[in-house]
Amino acid sequence: MNNPATIHNPQTLRAFLWEILKPYKWWCLLMLQAPLFSAFYVFGYNYSLKLLINAFSNEPRIEYSQLVFPIFLFMAAQIGLDVSWRFSNFAEMKAEPSARRTLLLRAYNYTQYHSYSFFQNTHTGSVISKLKGILEGFDYVLNLHHTLLRSFCIVFLSIATLLFVNVPIFLFMLGWCILLFFVMYPMCLKLNQLSNEFAESNHRIIGIFSDNITNIFSLLSFAKRKNELSRIETLISTDCLPKHVELEKYNFKFSLIGGVFYGFMLLSVLLFMVHLRKNSTISIGDFLFVMLITLTIGDFMWVLISGMGDFMKKTGTLGRLILC
Repeated sequence: MNNPATIHNPQTLRAFLWEILKPYKWWCLLMLQAPLFSAFYVFGYNYSLKLLINAFSNEPRIEYSQLVFPIFLFMAAQIGLDVSWRFSNFAEMKAEPSARRTLLLRAYNYTQYHSYSFFQNTHTGSVISKLKGILEGFDYVLNLHHTLLRSFCIVFLSIATLLFVNVPIFLFMLGWCILLFFVMYPMCLKLNQLSNEFAESNHRIIGIFSDNITNIFSLLSFAKRKNELSRIETLISTDCLPKHVELEKYNFKFSLIGGVFYGFMLLSVLLFMVHLRKNSTISIGDFLFVMLITLTIGDFMWVLISGMGDFMKKTGTLGRLILC
């Protein structure tokens, strides 16, 4: 069995994460089934409503036997979703604590074998802040099945289901998602860059705070508190604050453009569905199903695009921290 505290100089973020998670790969695989079932839940839930609406609108008198399958599908989707996520939670319980233990030991042991000059030229607080950042980044990656992967599965399967309802709607939604991706992805990269610059600046500030608090008696003895406050204020005002403001401005631009795309998509689909229903091309149940699926795609596509920005930010920061 490998010693979890073995000194290791990782070459890539992927290799580092795989080395940590490899002993728990089967538990991680069990965690990943829940996002996939979430996508089937969206389909089953909405499709059961479509069947019920069609049954009530097409027949003047409904027999209970006609409602058995839609009701069964509705309940199966709900129960299946709950069961799949409980299995996922159990897998997290088995894998996450031990994986975090391995990560903490290796990160600490790797840090303590840096050169003497490294510790002379680096704020102690900055080192502690980066170790904390490694743990936070790892926790984020380990829980991606709750966020990014779940959104991806839901968007992918929801678009695929439209192919069996109306081909033009399927092509429209597929084209819209592709367009949105190519417009927003470069913005995600820029957002990631700005976020990394701000995070690095923030680490420096936290490092100075930590060192000053550690040496607080020296500051008291030499009456340096005002000088240190002035130095920190200057650093924040000239470095940290401008980077934070730039990040927030770009994040606002990112959200604004995404919101405009989302609004146009909903309006276009609604008008097209009204046109199809007016010409009796689709049933009332199909109309409801497509609109519900469209809302789901729009919501989770937005979560996916935003999550991609957050993913690149977190993994970019994590990569820089563990490879330094």
